[in-house]
Amino acid sequence: MTIVGRCVVALFLLITFSCVAVAADPLPAPIKRGLRVTWDSGDSIVHGVEQAMKPDPEGNYVDPKTGQRYTPQDLKNSGGVGYTQFDFVHAAPELVVADIRNYQVTDPANRICSLQGATALVGNGDALGEYWVNPARLAKMTDGKAADGSLVSHVKYSIRDKAYDGVSIVRESPSQYLSLIYEVQTGLLLSRSSSVIGDSPIGAYRGAPTNAPARGAAQISHSRLITWREVKAPWAADPAPAFAKAGMQLEYQGQYRAVTQAGALPGLAISFSFAADKAAGSCVVGNMRVRSDIGPGLPPQESTMPRVYGSSLLINSWIAPATIQKLKAGQVIDEDPVTRYRLTFNGVQGNGAVFTEQGPAEQFTYTYDMQKDGVLAAISNTQSVANFGQRQTQLQLVGRR
Repeated sequence: MTIVGRCVVALFLLITFSCVAVAADPLPAPIKRGLRVTWDSGDSIVHGVEQAMKPDPEGNYVDPKTGQRYTPQDLKNSGGVGYTQFDFVHAAPELVVADIRNYQVTDPANRICSLQGATALVGNGDALGEYWVNPARLAKMTDGKAADGSLVSHVKYSIRDKAYDGVSIVRESPSQYLSLIYEVQTGLLLSRSSSVIGDSPIGAYRGAPTNAPARGAAQISHSRLITWREVKAPWAADPAPAFAKAGMQLEYQGQYRAVTQAGALPGLAISFSFAADKAAGSCVVGNMRVRSDIGPGLPPQESTMPRVYGSSLLINSWIAPATIQKLKAGQVIDEDPVTRYRLTFNGVQGNGAVFTEQGPAEQFTYTYDMQKDGVLAAISNTQSVANFGQRQTQLQLVGRR
């Protein structure tokens, strides 16, 4: 599953749910810290041609106008399905923040999914991206064509035999289409559908930031609400520790390796660093930078993404030692009914409190330092890869300020 298609459409067809001005309207009751919302989601790209031209200094095809050389690149259709899961970490008129986890379904018949990545989304009491709009704003929308060109209509929308009162917002152009349906009462996204017909002669090879599909390719994505529930972390009411403030930095270093039936391959270096630029309530918001080696003589892969940590999260950068001492070894903290990821407290080993998050195809282990204000001190992950073996990752806290 990819999110490129959603990003392309959102940039072009952005509904004016601004996250700059502070909303005067209060947040509805469901939108609060600890709320978890899960959507079924998917993306696909269907190419209209078998090849696209890739810039190549040694290519045999030359553009007579520019002198640019190209090589034909075979194109293959792609796609995937999975879950998009939001945990609301802070919810107030001036700031709404959610931690986002994306899961890919690798075996639909057995409901097996694996975590593909995590990020954060920042909004306010008006809206949180495309995933939530304050019901007070929806109430002001009338059926018909809006000033921004979108078509608004009030609808009855059913998901899994449950009917919702919804507001439908549709934007379209000759090459792009976006449909959003929100529940009237909560403002949560019920359905999102989009498509983009590519018009770039060399498509994604033109490079960032658009990653537009090649001419003739159809890029299609969807999201459908599955469920929402309140996640009750035992430490949700704890205040953030003294170090959790704007300017805090945490750095982790370690290695990852592939383990096949023939044995383990040499490990490669990987590092995470989180820097917070904002603090609110019991959460901090900032950016995570990830750097991983991919092989001798090759440049490392680097990426940066927004992240949020806070006391209401099950997986966090800290847990108060006093709260950990109240837990019992073997205690199940939470089990998600959709993804089937289960978080268990394993007990205190030496100076570390150990938690295990077990998914259908992978396991995470988190160790919190009981001597240093409960900071996350180590992370390990073992992920099963079909027809290959395992990918193992280990990280240790090496710096903080």
